[in-house]
Parts: sequence; structure tokens; C-alpha cells
Amino acid sequence: SVPNGGDGRAGGSASSGIYGPASSSGGSSGKDRTRLLQAQPQQTRHARRLYIGHLPPDLSEDDVHAFFRESIHAAMNKVNPSPEDDPILSVYINVERRFAFLEFKTMEICTATLALDGINILGKGKVKVKRPNDYNPAMAPTPNPA
Repeated sequence: SVPNGGDGRAGGSASSGIYGPASSSGGSSGKDRTRLLQAQPQQTRHARRLYIGHLPPDLSEDDVHAFFRESIHAAMNKVNPSPEDDPILSVYINVERRFAFLEFKTMEICTATLALDGINILGKGKVKVKRPNDYNPAMAPTPNPA
């Protein structure tokens, strides 16, 4: 069973510690972010999750994962990305209420994915892409501390 914050949208699936290298164009800053993510995965988790609403009823977690992964790779001009380049850690779908949560490897990719709000997913309908109700920007760590 998935924990629920009262409105049904604060749940999600727990990560199993599969944090890979953060996608980054920088040298050591990407490694520093990866270490931060590995050291504090629960502290950044709420800032690495998105709510996907109005989900078409016949989509699987794999369909949603593949669609958003490929959309992100296309936006980043990644050609033939490796499995380690997958920006998504987990997908949870509530089929009855037609929403999903995506958990990303980095806060930056999560924030950039907000631009996909209103995208037509697999030609089956437009979805809402937004922060979950439990998102608190004041609690999100700064991505690049000075």
C-alpha cells in the first residue's frame, strides 16, 4: 500500500537505493551532486518528484517511464543514451484516480520536466505535469551551493 497525505497525492513508491550518476555537463560538480544525492536521498526526494495528472486509463508504469525518459532525452539532444542515462528513478501509477508520480535522479531534471505540462502522451491525451501537493520550495536544497 502507498502512503497517502490525505488527498491521495502525497504517496509514491520508495526508492530502492539505485541512485546512479547524476546527469551533468560539468566535471566535479556532477560528482558532488551525486555524492549529495547519495548522502541525502530522502532530503531531496520531495524536490525530485512530479505529479502527472489526467493520465489516460490504459497506460502502464513502463509506458509512462519510457515516454518521459524519451521526451527528456530528446530535449537534451541525447542520441543512443545508455541505461545509466535514465533520468527517472521510479514511476508510481494510481490507475483508479488516473495520476502518477515520477521520481527523478536530479532536482534539475525534475524542474526542467515541468515544461512538459500539457503534453499529449502517446497520442492518448494531454496530461498535467506539476509539483506534488507536498512540495515545499523552502525545504528544497539549493542545487549549486556557493
